[in-house]
Amino acid sequence: MSLIPPATTHSDATAASVQLVADPGSRWAPLRWVARVLLGLVFTVWSLLLIAWLTLHWGILPHIEQWREPIEQRASKALGVPVRIGAIEVRSSGWVPSFELREVVLLDANNMPALRLPRVFAAISPRSLLSLELRFEQLLIDGAQLEIRRDTTGRIFVAGLDFSGAEVGNGSDASDWFFAQREFVIRGGALRWTDEQRKAAPLALTDVQIVVRNGLRQHAFRLDATPPAEWGERFSATGQFTQPLLAHRGDWRRWSGTAWANLPRADVRELRQHVTLPFELSEGVGALRGWVEFESGEPRVVTVDMALRAVNLRLAANTDPLVVAEVEGRLIAQRSAAGVAIALQRFTFETGDNIRWPQGDMTLAWRQREGQPASGGEFSAQRLDMALMAQVASR
Repeated sequence: MSLIPPATTHSDATAASVQLVADPGSRWAPLRWVARVLLGLVFTVWSLLLIAWLTLHWGILPHIEQWREPIEQRASKALGVPVRIGAIEVRSSGWVPSFELREVVLLDANNMPALRLPRVFAAISPRSLLSLELRFEQLLIDGAQLEIRRDTTGRIFVAGLDFSGAEVGNGSDASDWFFAQREFVIRGGALRWTDEQRKAAPLALTDVQIVVRNGLRQHAFRLDATPPAEWGERFSATGQFTQPLLAHRGDWRRWSGTAWANLPRADVRELRQHVTLPFELSEGVGALRGWVEFESGEPRVVTVDMALRAVNLRLAANTDPLVVAEVEGRLIAQRSAAGVAIALQRFTFETGDNIRWPQGDMTLAWRQREGQPASGGEFSAQRLDMALMAQVASR
């Protein structure tokens, strides 16, 4: 007996084919629904941001003088000190709203002016809408009189604002806000540096130009300034740093990067007031160029190019001063977990009594883990004149 399958009608075949075609599409239906919802949410959010931006541009800024007190309150909250604004005037002529502030004053804890800014130009950043915090695309300040001070505990204050951070891993509100701004510029300003920790005389700089640019994790700065005549000529300093991903923006003690400085002519007698040296340096004039490499806020490599003349130094308290007519070369000091290395490259000098050290390279390294005594080391030199070393060593 043979089994014969039942005949398939045309309607049954059509239904099966429809079911086969419909099944794959039905599996993607939830994903298409989710995609439509997400697109709707994105469109709604961007529409709200656009409305808010247009309201700020066309509704608030034309009447910004009426918003002066709320702006003072928000700025005071962001900086952590009282802020007073003399006048506000809209300067915006494009898509990015901007305005100009006159006679901006920051008050200290005693309600005394800590910083007076004659003119401030501010361009608001669109990121303000996303962060719900006042952010600027650019802050331009003309003629600022800036006071920077380090107290006896090492805390750094800029115009009365604490930029030292409450503790490692947690920056202050003022420094966090400052390093969140896209660009900060000071033109034609004056800067006064007071170091109470070193008990040094205040240093006043004129014609100061400062540019600070901040990104998501990157921070860059440039400083050009003219020191007092007895210090030397106009100098410049730059820096490029990167912060950890989850660190506070203002926690500069955890940054890594490089800082450069170029002093075309400097009197090291004045410089020693603000720099710790491993020897006593009482005279010396010339050019200095150096850079420091930082890792997590700690200096790891220091490099200095020098071309000095009329140098008078004392290497130890119980030795006679060593008078050097000229000295040139590069000094490199490096600190690692394994130890310390000091190198002199293309180093040469001539003493006041015509003793000349031939140009060459020398390296001194010793193994010493932090907190432990030295366990050994090595010294190497390209060339050594033992008789000449004996003459110099007697100094």
